[in-house]
Amino acid sequence: MLTSKGKIRLALVIVAFISLGTSLLSLSYMRYMAKKIEEIANKDAKIAELGETMSIKMLDARREEKNYIIYFDTLHIDNNRRILEEMRGDVRHAKAIAPAYSQTLDSIDVLLTMYGQNIDLLVKTIQDAVDARLCIDSPGLKVQSAGLSACNKEPMINSTTAEAKRMEKFFPLAKEHNAEIVCLTIDEKGIPNSTDGRTELAMLLLATAMDQGIEPERVFLDPV
Repeated sequence: MLTSKGKIRLALVIVAFISLGTSLLSLSYMRYMAKKIEEIANKDAKIAELGETMSIKMLDARREEKNYIIYFDTLHIDNNRRILEEMRGDVRHAKAIAPAYSQTLDSIDVLLTMYGQNIDLLVKTIQDAVDARLCIDSPGLKVQSAGLSACNKEPMINSTTAEAKRMEKFFPLAKEHNAEIVCLTIDEKGIPNSTDGRTELAMLLLATAMDQGIEPERVFLDPV
């Protein structure tokens, strides 16, 4: 029977193999995209510069993917998805200025979708391999929502502040997904210098969470 340390080691080995497989698949998508982009850029000077920009973004997306595998920080997935959306915008722009290459550009768009699906698979399989709850750490609402939806165990959101615009977004999200939530005593003015100031923000966070139907024991106050 495996000890706790043995289980952790086994989980890490499984994660390593899964990460390697999905990473190699992602690399194949990226290489094929690079080939397509280069093919068009060499034929049409109008999109040569755009092709170079997309090539750089591909490298940035891969770097964020690798950083996620190393650190398991969903912020890197947030960055990766943002870059993919930018690349889709580049594809639309390229089709507008070089419609003759629409078919090739459509194939690049398909590859971007396939790569994005592979990133989703990477996140899901890592979670399946590790028997632990996840704390979704991202400032992006879309990434938080996607991450929470994929969680098999009760999740935690990291984090909201006492800024009104963030509380309006993240407390309903926590309620929707039955998630615990970390709350930082920071508002639009920053971090209060006094204990009383931080206490006041802590009470505001707790009261607002309760107004949204979140139990007090599910709120984790961080006085930073």
